Amino acid sequence: MLIVITHKGQKRMKAVKWSQVVTLLLHQHRSQEALSHFQQHLAAYRHPPPQLAPVPLAAGAAHWGWVGRQYQVMGELMNSRVDPAHLPPQV
Repeated sequence: MLIVITHKGQKRMKAVKWSQVVTLLLHQHRSQEALSHFQQHLAAYRHPPPQLAPVPLAAGAAHWGWVGRQYQVMGELMNSRVDPAHLPPQV
């Protein structure tokens, strides 16, 4: 999947879809599947596309800010929707 950093609307649309899926999974007490789905989502966006290399500093900062926001949203979802008894054991 190729996403160009400047296509913020496309990124935002994909982010809404993953959060809806994760919310549904958490509502069903399927926290391990929700975490797995989140990890797959981030794997697709973890690094800017190679054809943008070298990434301008501003674009790199925006990208990593977006990645950080994904972690924040996932943490908020987990905190608000999951009973700690339903969380997988910590390693």
